[in-house]
Amino acid sequence: MSRYDEIVEEFDIEVCTPVTRQVRRLVEKTKSWRLYRLYLIYVYPMGEDQICHRRTATKLVVAKEDEAVIKFRNSGKFRDIKWKQLKHDMEDEKPRGGWMEFEYLMDLEPGSYNSYFMIK
Repeated sequence: MSRYDEIVEEFDIEVCTPVTRQVRRLVEKTKSWRLYRLYLIYVYPMGEDQICHRRTATKLVVAKEDEAVIKFRNSGKFRDIKWKQLKHDMEDEKPRGGWMEFEYLMDLEPGSYNSYFMIK
């Protein structure tokens, strides 16, 4: 039996439909939730032409994939959530601007994602 036939049999795929699309959907359904840490980074002035960057806030979130977090960032919705403020030496200064960064931490066990902010 070929690998193609094994995949068709394992996922119970109708061969008359595009197989790659159907396999991708089935794999996406079984993907586990991933834990990410988001950071708000602000830019502060330090003199005439100098600036510095500081992490000012953090938040733990769950998503199925990196692309969901990127869409969340690009949509600007990250401004509407409650963040945990971080202490830093430039707290008294007014920031010039900022952005959001994220880092992947780990895959979560099924059912353990309910205690985090979910990005769909």
